[in-house]
Order: sequence, then structure tokens, then C-alpha cells
Amino acid sequence: MTNWKYSSLIIALASVPAFADEGEQIVVTANRVETPVSKVGLSVSIITADDIARLQTPGVTELLRSAPGLTATRSGGLGTLSSVFVRGASSDHTVALIDGVKLNDPSSTAGGFDFGRLMTGNIERIEIVRGPQSVLWGSQAIGGVVNIITRQADESKPTASFQGEYGYRDTVDLVGNTAVKIGVLS
Repeated sequence: MTNWKYSSLIIALASVPAFADEGEQIVVTANRVETPVSKVGLSVSIITADDIARLQTPGVTELLRSAPGLTATRSGGLGTLSSVFVRGASSDHTVALIDGVKLNDPSSTAGGFDFGRLMTGNIERIEIVRGPQSVLWGSQAIGGVVNIITRQADESKPTASFQGEYGYRDTVDLVGNTAVKIGVLS
């Protein structure tokens, strides 16, 4: 083959659209549709179930501290008021979602969300989108969006799980989950 044929072959292969690899992560929070991370034009972080198991943190606030561009503060021990700041924006400018449902109180003067009472026991993954997302998620999403995705029930059978930890100074962390899916309800 001549050089122009090789060049034509390379150009043809380069112009074929790339498809998501089977192992590539898919996000929903960035565009409100399932999109491979490589196709999203935003700064996105994903905390997976494996990350949650590896970090062994009881609260969501501690998990969010591990993500780049996020600062999380807590005014006391576990379960107390916690705020999340995305890229230095006010905590009032961070939209919190659970399974795509907005949690921020629109009637509140500040509009921030208290992450302090969220535990990690039933979380499958957390998608974090940094940067302004007001067009998709409303005027509060100036700093970014944190979408907490919970574990889904198995259609074939009811499931139950229990986890317990005992620690320093007689602290106890207990997590119990049950799930059943009947038709469209779960």
C-alpha cells in the first residue's frame, strides 16, 4: 500500500465514533441521561461501592472529603450539622440528590442541605459534578451537584443484610437493610 492509503485508513479509523468500554463508568447526574464518563464535558467524580467498603466511613460527610474539589465540615460528632462546599462555593450552592430526587429545601432562606445524618450503609455510589449546573438542577446548583444513589432491590427475591462494628470507647455502628421489589414498586 502506498502512503496515501495508510493515511486514508488512519483517518477512517479515527473518525469512527468511540463507544463506551464495558468497564467504563456511566453517570446520570451530569446530563440527566446515562452517559459514559469519557463523553461528559464536566468535572465528575464517582465514589463506588468498592470505595465505600475500602474507606469504611460511617457517614457520607467523610466519603465526600475524599473527593477532589470538595470540602466537608461537621459541627461535632457523627449525626451533627454537616455542610459540603464544592470548589469553594457556599454550601447553599450545592444541590443534594438521593436517587435523582432533589433534597434542598426551596422554602429555606439559605437552601443548603445537612449531610450530617446520611449514613453509608445503603449507598451503591455517589456521583459528584463540580461546576455550575443551574440549567439542569436549578438555581442552587452554582457550585455543583452531589447525587447519592442507593442500592436497588433484586426482582427475583427479597434481600436483607446486617452489618455491625464495635470500636474504641465502646462505640457501635449498626446497619440493617431489607428490600423487596413487587412490580414497579421497590
